[in-house]
Amino acid sequence: MEPFRFSAWAEAYSQKTNRSLAGTRLYIGHDGGASCGIDQADLAQAQDWGMVPSRDSAEMQTGHAIDATMPLGDVVDARELTGAEAMRFAQEHMLVLDALMRQMRKDVDFTGIRIAVCLILEPKTAVLLRQLKAAGAIVGAYCGYEANDERVAVQLRTEGIPVAYDPDWTPAQAHQGALDLLDEIQPNIIIDDGASFARLAAMERPELMGHIIGVAEETTSGIRAFQAMQDAGALFPDIEVFFADGQQHRDVLGLDDVPLAEARALELARDDLGDIVAEHLPCRVNSADQFHLFNLLTTQAAGSRRNG
Repeated sequence: MEPFRFSAWAEAYSQKTNRSLAGTRLYIGHDGGASCGIDQADLAQAQDWGMVPSRDSAEMQTGHAIDATMPLGDVVDARELTGAEAMRFAQEHMLVLDALMRQMRKDVDFTGIRIAVCLILEPKTAVLLRQLKAAGAIVGAYCGYEANDERVAVQLRTEGIPVAYDPDWTPAQAHQGALDLLDEIQPNIIIDDGASFARLAAMERPELMGHIIGVAEETTSGIRAFQAMQDAGALFPDIEVFFADGQQHRDVLGLDDVPLAEARALELARDDLGDIVAEHLPCRVNSADQFHLFNLLTTQAAGSRRNG
């Protein structure tokens, strides 16, 4: 039997399934991994990744644990699925997103809220867009011209979600594609990565600013960019929305590790906000949709502002 090595297993498993590992439970067998070559060094590495070793096989049936005892050759290779199949596979493991959307649809009327998204397009991102559209929002995505999943773009378009993306775009064409999506969606909410989309709207479509009720930003660098805009007098609702929501979700965000500086500026020890959020979820919750959780919490705050 080939020896189990956690780092090699984690790389292969992540690439095949597109699942996030931080915050998940790792089933290691009833014997603690002995029968499949998992040793204490492997368990220590898994815990360093934020995984929680488990001997409870029942957790696999509910999707709460990843099976480290399964040969990698038997693991579903999501890269070989169609766009629809890849999205279905992702959604099966996005328990946090499902739970939040069920709750949010009770508390927030998404009908007619216009949401423009600028994220790397992959199955988990697509599931977020699909869920928001199903809740009544008008949704569109801009995806630049790199690191995107064309299967997913095609599938979203068939479902009536506009996707501004072409792998053959030049930088100038990508820039125009972003503006075209802003013009089409006329967003109330922007879900952003690195503040690039929201800043583009502020600089080149200032007439849209009167419609904006909030921005969800998943990176520390993006938050700092918004802080710089505010300092320069280009006010934007993003930081206020984030902190209004953060105050409402102390149990999720874990404020001991995500300090608030005078409730105005966000400072994080690490850049990956999704991992930080995932670490503070209940251990029995799968974190495959960790950064979408953060975006949804922020979107919920913006929706509550609009509804209240």
